[in-house]
Amino acid sequence: MSWMKSSVVIALLLLLGLLAPNLPTGASNGERPGPKPEDFFLWEFLGGSIGGAMGGQAVVEAILSSWCKEAENPELCRRAGRVALRPIVYPLFVFAGTTMGIVTIGWMDGVQGNLVATIIGSFAGALGGLVEAFGVWNIIDWLLEPGRDQELIGPETPEFLQRTIPYVIEILRPYEAILKEAAMVFLPTLTSAFWGTVGFNTGARMQASSH
Repeated sequence: MSWMKSSVVIALLLLLGLLAPNLPTGASNGERPGPKPEDFFLWEFLGGSIGGAMGGQAVVEAILSSWCKEAENPELCRRAGRVALRPIVYPLFVFAGTTMGIVTIGWMDGVQGNLVATIIGSFAGALGGLVEAFGVWNIIDWLLEPGRDQELIGPETPEFLQRTIPYVIEILRPYEAILKEAAMVFLPTLTSAFWGTVGFNTGARMQASSH
């Protein structure tokens, strides 16, 4: 199931990249002919997102598949392995994947980016995104705890909220594991890809034309 979730995430990112509109080249605005580095920001971000998704979640799941295939309880082994691996291994692989994705797309588009700033931005983004993901994880735990809806409703709570809060919590409760998994996959990956792309475009320039 975890491999299936990872595949869905990667497929969605790829689909997003395919559906993204063609980026402007800057030739039509009359200010400067030819493409500019910032014209390719979205493509670099998408490349970093795809690289981070494959380099983070997919690698962690591959490690766990190898470790847990002989375990008496493979699912319990995977859960314990994710808790142990994510704080240490996950940011490193997300960082490596996003950096490679950003730099590769930039190179293909002829952009000479700031590699040092890319590395710093990707790594800081991966760590920051992991902190965000754990924060969301704890909020989900807190919100979906049994009896939480009654604690959130007080005598002065508007009537529509008294009806809405328990209803929303009941809708979310069956999807608790999916929500947590989505936070762990998306937040480190997208945060790392964004700040890595910002770093890559710091002082970037287009490669000199061979003509």
